[in-house]
Amino acid sequence: MTSSILVILFVWILLCGLFTQVAGCLARKWQLTPGFWVWVLLVPSIILLPIPNVLIHKLEFVSTAHYTALEPVAWMAGHIAGPVQTSSTLPWAQLALTLIMLVSLLRLGRLLQQYRSVCRLARQSVYYPQALRKKVIPRNVQCRLLPAEAPPVSAFVAGLYRPVIVLPRDVLQLSQQQQQIIIEHELNHIRFGDHWWLMGWHCLCAVAWFNPFLSRLSAHFTHAVEMRCDGATIRQGGFSHHAYAQALIASLKQSAGAAPSSHDALMQLSFTGHGIDLAGYKQRVRVALGTGPAILSWQRHLPVFVLILACLALAKSTYTWALASAPGNWIMPVAEPVVSSVFGHVATFRHNRVHQGVDFKGPVGTAVQASAAGQVMIADDISLNPSYGKVVLVRHGDGWQTLYAHLDSIDVQAGEQIKQGQAVGTMGATGKVTGPHLHFELLENGHRHDPMAYLIDAQNAQEQ
Repeated sequence: MTSSILVILFVWILLCGLFTQVAGCLARKWQLTPGFWVWVLLVPSIILLPIPNVLIHKLEFVSTAHYTALEPVAWMAGHIAGPVQTSSTLPWAQLALTLIMLVSLLRLGRLLQQYRSVCRLARQSVYYPQALRKKVIPRNVQCRLLPAEAPPVSAFVAGLYRPVIVLPRDVLQLSQQQQQIIIEHELNHIRFGDHWWLMGWHCLCAVAWFNPFLSRLSAHFTHAVEMRCDGATIRQGGFSHHAYAQALIASLKQSAGAAPSSHDALMQLSFTGHGIDLAGYKQRVRVALGTGPAILSWQRHLPVFVLILACLALAKSTYTWALASAPGNWIMPVAEPVVSSVFGHVATFRHNRVHQGVDFKGPVGTAVQASAAGQVMIADDISLNPSYGKVVLVRHGDGWQTLYAHLDSIDVQAGEQIKQGQAVGTMGATGKVTGPHLHFELLENGHRHDPMAYLIDAQNAQEQ
């Protein structure tokens, strides 16, 4: 299961790169809205969701009622001489996933420290209520001035529940109209809830740090947010395009000498927009002057996004169905099969009940492998009759299932997609037994078949 997660993450990275590249080409010709970039993230992320197998029309689950009477199996021969086989696990995949999670936690911790640093900087600022006079502002919004010894920065929004507009001291050197433009711009960030969106993007980039395209998507989103606030400020404030462009350029000049700070990432909701490249600034100036590209909203292209989303969901569902489809051949559940009890055998120690599977003898620890690819439905010692001990039940599609009982250890988890030949556990003596062995059953739509008829045919086909 761990290796499957890594494969899905790798495919997700590739899809994010593809969608980011396509959207980046569109951004050169049009002005993309923030919602457009959110869809660019959501569409490839559909493969991370647990999509049901919609192509499988028959979902066959063998209930516990089919396993109410399991007879003890007699030990018919001595132990097999030879080394104990070990299961073929992938510890490197578990190690890689653990490393990813640890780094994600460290990055989240560092993001929390940066957030606290920005809030501390806002608390150290001086309350400046004059800036918000005669303005319709959201409740609990304050405006503060940075201390004189603070480094040169642009105005920015700090905080989540109680956002604060923080202004640099240099803003007092600007004209009254330019100050109004800057404050109105930051108020629009708060009205749109951009501070929440920005924190969400930063948390996502911290958790999925291994995806290099998320930082590019975050930068594109921030740029789109700034241009949306530019347009809203010009319309709502009644400012001219020329005056707004002048205010933007003046603020850029004031913050041009600012040295990079450890918390600059959380100050991106500023009038100049930290992290925006030169091309982005030029586009913002063109938009402020009214000569920028046309707006390309996600609402107009919603059917395209939905269609791509459905195709990706269908592709993952098809992949899941392919793993769980009825196999063309079956392989032996053990590498060196030695049968100790055949299917249909009747004995007094079973109370004259027919044996419903095949028993393979071997020492404790012998590797047990999946006879075919499929999905693990049960992997424990409590779901079925206690006589089975530790058991694994695998669904292969089209009504076919295999059962592996009396295991000493289990190497898979319920819900996991497994491949043919993948280790499911090791042979043991759990449950009601007289010695270590594997009890193997093959079922079709709840009806048991003789496994050896299928296993032998498959083995002969491979030899031919």
